[in-house]
Amino acid sequence: MLAACSSESYDTGDGKYSYLTADFGEVRTDAACRIAGFQTDGGQTLTVGGDVRPSWATTPDSVYRALVYYDRRGADDAAASAVRVVSVAQVPVLKATDASHFGTPHTDPVRFESVWMAASGKYINLGLSIMTGRTADGAKGHTVGMMLTSVSTSPDGRSTAHLTLYHDQGDVPQNYSSRQYVSVPTASVAADSVCLTVHTYSGVVTRRMAVSGRQRPHG
Repeated sequence: MLAACSSESYDTGDGKYSYLTADFGEVRTDAACRIAGFQTDGGQTLTVGGDVRPSWATTPDSVYRALVYYDRRGADDAAASAVRVVSVAQVPVLKATDASHFGTPHTDPVRFESVWMAASGKYINLGLSIMTGRTADGAKGHTVGMMLTSVSTSPDGRSTAHLTLYHDQGDVPQNYSSRQYVSVPTASVAADSVCLTVHTYSGVVTRRMAVSGRQRPHG
């Protein structure tokens, strides 16, 4: 069978989401817990228009790590006073913490997707898929963290922090995967580089990167 194609069934040119941009950054709440603005990892500071109040932003006059989807026309227009935020998702911040603080070092598997250094150099970002499902009320959920297992020093005096993703599946069933981004602040890593270990369903994945370098995402 053959089907004819026509542009009459959809919008061409400037559609509702034609100018949508996604950026990782730090969002700022005002005294009423509204998202007042954010700074992207690329260093752009933007003001947010409208009454944007995500349920997780419960502390006034604070800064949260987030993934923001917004209409970029406001960001590109020097005369615009604010951008229109379509969605804002909190990104958990996992400070590198000595492994002894975690007790039992849970490394339940996840699906590893990507890791990259933020353009600002302030965060190491990880893209993961975590198996999850519906739990009973009061059931223990997932717990994630970042374990600092050791710090090694090379002959030239450069140090490497060895990090392992902590993941306790709890009693959550593994019915379907859910994508999750997490960020590790480089300020919590007192080393020249990191060696990151993630336990996955396909085995152990290890990635190395300079803490102060600017790197593009890779799988």
